[in-house]
Amino acid sequence: MSAKVSGQESAGTTRGQRLAAYVSGTLNRKFPPEVLDAAKRALVDYLGVAVGASEDAPVRPVRRAVQGWKAAGNARIFLGGRTTPALVTAGKLDPRTPLEGKFSVPFCIALGLRGYRAAASDFNDATMRDASVMEVVPIVALEAVHGQAPHAAHLDVFLDGGERLHADTDIVIGHPDNPMSWEDLRTKFDGLVEPILGPQKTAMLCETARRFDQPGSLRKITDLLESLR
Repeated sequence: MSAKVSGQESAGTTRGQRLAAYVSGTLNRKFPPEVLDAAKRALVDYLGVAVGASEDAPVRPVRRAVQGWKAAGNARIFLGGRTTPALVTAGKLDPRTPLEGKFSVPFCIALGLRGYRAAASDFNDATMRDASVMEVVPIVALEAVHGQAPHAAHLDVFLDGGERLHADTDIVIGHPDNPMSWEDLRTKFDGLVEPILGPQKTAMLCETARRFDQPGSLRKITDLLESLR
């Protein structure tokens, strides 16, 4: 497959207008309900992660720097790199901040064992001070299993009396073959977005994204995100 984009545009036509026209034309096509539902889930998930990350500590100085460039409104930054093994990316053994907790498999396991859902709202100063969670973190051992599918996980818990508890996850929630329910997705979305936009705008953004195929929805999404600029 190849594509060619002309460098010439008619007078008064912007890239944004061309994109809007393309999206509008695409939405006029008749897609199977399951395809449209998958697209809506993807948009809600994308927006939640993007908004939630916009105020993370490493992101704030980048945003300030970019705003100082006085670039055009449609300028974007794209970061790339090579995939890093999970035990390096998320293997932080001694997390001290909520952000470090997000990249710590031991901390996430400890949250789950102590009854937390490991939603975005669970990564806060209070859980970092929860002794029942933090006492579990140092006794979690991570083991790389050769040939194991990246969407699978296995857990063994060895109790003091010698009993062994075992659990398998063949396909993690969120994988295309095991998608999150709308309830789970909303819980994730609210946890990411509410601290940034507040409950009312968060609910409006989620519901609008779920109906992005309706006229005016994309403009409304843009308006709701204006406060992040």
